[in-house]
Amino acid sequence: MLLTPLTFIDTGRLQLRSRSPRRTARRREGERVSMDLEVRSNEENGYLSIRVVGQYSLSESRDLIHRVKEESKNSGYQNVLLDTTGVAGPIPHLDLFELGVHCAEVWKAAFRVAIISRPGGIGKFFEDVAENRGARVLVAADEEAAIQWLDGHHRK
Repeated sequence: MLLTPLTFIDTGRLQLRSRSPRRTARRREGERVSMDLEVRSNEENGYLSIRVVGQYSLSESRDLIHRVKEESKNSGYQNVLLDTTGVAGPIPHLDLFELGVHCAEVWKAAFRVAIISRPGGIGKFFEDVAENRGARVLVAADEEAAIQWLDGHHRK
């Protein structure tokens, strides 16, 4: 069993550090990172719709969380429909936890995000992790359920 070293960050918070370059690369404030995921957004009636297509990776997904925040902020919408059904590849359970924590840290309770996910993609575990940390998130299997959840919370 290989143990990942633990380090204390300046904030005094304990973080896991991986030796993998993909996982140790961190996004700096304001930095634009090229993405292998194709992201398309458009304004719908009462919410911002973002569709994502490409191969899953943790670093790309972390960047996507920042991109969703930027798109929402720039458009002025507090409700976001994020369609991830076009993202291919398995998502490890540990990644779902890390993404849920990261989502809550970045999105906080500033806006609501309904995520449409394919089977084996982002699931209720991610939703629980994010919600338990203050994010307002719903993970649904179909667009109708996601839009219905957003419909009760229209705000621009």
